[in-house]
Amino acid sequence: MLKKFLSTIIFLMLLSFGALKAQGKFCFQGASIKAQSGLPGLVYQDTALNSPEIIRFSTRPLVSPYQYLVTDTNNIIVMVSPSNSINISGLTAGSYRVWSFSFIGEITAEVGQDASAVQLAAFCSGLSRNFIPFVINSHEPDNGNGDGGNGGDNGMSNGSGPDPDVVISYGSLLEAIERNSLLQILERGVENAGLEAALAGEDPLTVFAPVNNAFAALDAADLVALFDLPTTALRTTILNHAVAGSYSAADLFNGQVLTALTGNSLSVMINDEGVFVGGAKVIQTDIGAVNGIVHLVQNIVESIAP
Repeated sequence: MLKKFLSTIIFLMLLSFGALKAQGKFCFQGASIKAQSGLPGLVYQDTALNSPEIIRFSTRPLVSPYQYLVTDTNNIIVMVSPSNSINISGLTAGSYRVWSFSFIGEITAEVGQDASAVQLAAFCSGLSRNFIPFVINSHEPDNGNGDGGNGGDNGMSNGSGPDPDVVISYGSLLEAIERNSLLQILERGVENAGLEAALAGEDPLTVFAPVNNAFAALDAADLVALFDLPTTALRTTILNHAVAGSYSAADLFNGQVLTALTGNSLSVMINDEGVFVGGAKVIQTDIGAVNGIVHLVQNIVESIAP
């Protein structure tokens, strides 16, 4: 009897190990997420209008640790949060989803990945069976005339001065890039192209920084060629992602045209899917440095030569 009992226990353990080893969503099923407000959907005005910046969620887990993801409506990750308190202050206007996910081992989820298609942890992970949608409504920055900023320079000083709403967290743009794990490939590119001094200088810049996955999406041969030394193409590519002056997220408006340091044009488009600069989706905004601002973009920008 005891032998049969032990055999059953061993069999069940082997089955469990096999399920875990399989990886992917098969590992954990059935968890659900809900907003603590109890509402099925959440709508907030842009945080610049003094709306709540923190949304709290709860999860009914099964057996494993849980973290949270914020994605766009295409399930592309825009934020990985270690807790159920999601700070939306860094998100642009648009529609989003919040998921919880169970995991074993090291978290591998990164901004820019498709949450429904990638492995979110090194060993085993699974998204919750539902998500909580929420919307951040757009607004036009005030141009100082009380008309919602629909004309003129949109309330900007040509991006030349510091934005009082942007928190300065880094001594320089170079430091902001070097200390962000999502920008490791860009950091190497800056070094190879000899652009460290430009990003650490006094002249204010706005950098639309492509995340690692943006470079990884390039053809392998093109990526290798881009990073070969010496390379004019690499320097040009990086400079196409930077403009003179400090432009916060609130300074960007639909139809705006920015001039990259190469002299090429970057078109700004804002729609229900988010904010796009040079065709690249902005996925994190307003990373402040003493000499400018960094915004993370999901793709390599497409600039237009003069």
